[in-house]
Amino acid sequence: MNRVPVFFLVWPLMINFGFCQAPSEYDNSIPIPKAREMLNAARVQWVLAEQKSIYVQGTIRHQSAGIVGGISTVNNEGVADWKHNKTGGVYKTRTTIPKEKSEVLVYNSLYFAMLESPGGSNRWDLIFLDWIKKGQDPPVSHSRWNLTKSIPDFARPYVYTTGAGNLIELVEHSDFEIKAAKLENGVLSIDFESYFEHPSNKGGVYDILGGRIELNESLKWFPQKVEINLGSSDRVIYSKTIMTLKYRDMASDDTYEMPLLERKTVSWKGVKQTPGSTSPPDYAVIQHTDMDLIVVDKLPADKEFRLSAFGLPEPVRPQSMSVTWWKWGGGMLVAGILFALIAVKLGRKK
Repeated sequence: MNRVPVFFLVWPLMINFGFCQAPSEYDNSIPIPKAREMLNAARVQWVLAEQKSIYVQGTIRHQSAGIVGGISTVNNEGVADWKHNKTGGVYKTRTTIPKEKSEVLVYNSLYFAMLESPGGSNRWDLIFLDWIKKGQDPPVSHSRWNLTKSIPDFARPYVYTTGAGNLIELVEHSDFEIKAAKLENGVLSIDFESYFEHPSNKGGVYDILGGRIELNESLKWFPQKVEINLGSSDRVIYSKTIMTLKYRDMASDDTYEMPLLERKTVSWKGVKQTPGSTSPPDYAVIQHTDMDLIVVDKLPADKEFRLSAFGLPEPVRPQSMSVTWWKWGGGMLVAGILFALIAVKLGRKK
């Protein structure tokens, strides 16, 4: 009887428990537990950068284009700049494509407001204003709130999809699994599989199914390229997102250094026809964002995040009905007590 060598019986178990690296295209592969350890250390750097992001301010220039049949058409182009402190912020944009328009999102400890200036004029019109309850953040129901609360998603190197894709959350997800990894010339490449449901498209075809992350040691293990496979809950891949990053230099303060982005390119490409979609399966979108970022030592004053900074009068907060009725009822109660005392006093005099 032919006996199977013990090696071939033990090998699958060694791979399963992480003692050996599964065969892959990598020449300089490293054990998966080591890759996980390095990825965890990188995530610590991203979290530190997120905490310091309030001191990162600047200007971004962005352009996005749709590509069908190899023909590219620019569908959005503009410039944005922002600043903020610990209680307020302002995000100002000027769009040139599809039409020229300027917009401001501003918030402070009292209110959140949106202003528009049609045609790029210097006159600002108030579009809406929401009052903020004491001790609460501005209402998250506004889709652009993330743009003002801290550094915009455009300028965050670990965000690969605005409002939805964040490496800080992805690598900690319970379904995130490293399948292979290599370390070469100071670059850590990780292939992974996952099932991470898209927060704003539940049950759709944009759930994260896997991909590849490349981290650079010279950039404190910040990402230099991220590839994401997007698909449905039955693990069918419908599209891919690829983000490439170029950094300018390292910015520092007294406690921490972080790399500052210079250019961020995010492309989305269809792989399979989306159910119910009229777009061709090879439809693609590519967005380029160039940045001029700085780390400030002193945060802006609160007065810069008021309507008056844009030539508009400061709003007067209306009293709530509950407060009005409480005051009215309290006043009537006091008046009733006074009338009763006066009546008793007059009765005694008689």
